[in-house]
Amino acid sequence: MTITNLVLPVNTPVRIGQGFNGSFTHKLFPDLKVDDRYSLDFMGELGDRIYAVAPGTVSLLKIDGKDKDAYHGKDVQKGKDAAKHTNYIAIDHGDFFSLYMHLPEGNNGLNFEIGAPVTERFPIGYIGQTGWSTAPHLHFAICAKTDDGWRRTISHSFRDYDGPLEDTVINSHLY
Repeated sequence: MTITNLVLPVNTPVRIGQGFNGSFTHKLFPDLKVDDRYSLDFMGELGDRIYAVAPGTVSLLKIDGKDKDAYHGKDVQKGKDAAKHTNYIAIDHGDFFSLYMHLPEGNNGLNFEIGAPVTERFPIGYIGQTGWSTAPHLHFAICAKTDDGWRRTISHSFRDYDGPLEDTVINSHLY
């Protein structure tokens, strides 16, 4: 399954730091029940706005992670430990949900109630660096709704971006 016709969650020009199937963190983490293979890291500056990719309702929100508790290195165990401090918002779109991670501490004052409606391109947050984040970016994913406790990402595309999404194309110099 591929979700199509989404709008970009960031302004252009787009800079993707890690694409689908990235060798660093966009992979399976069975111990965490996370399948992150179809995640994207949109690089940006701290405080750059992020937007809803489609209409929906806010289904999860965590903005109490502290910037000081972030881990910016490449040690996997330290990264997993820091992940609990990641701030995020999730939006329910009916058949799937979108996930926006590494929002700054307090989301720069932008807050929502669970169940709040959002429209396409509605401002929902800012690029931050909470949790495990080696540089300011938006970790973005489209996720399946599951009953097994796993977070499973789904392949997706954007109608306003036709560049590569596979990490082997984006970061071919690393392979």
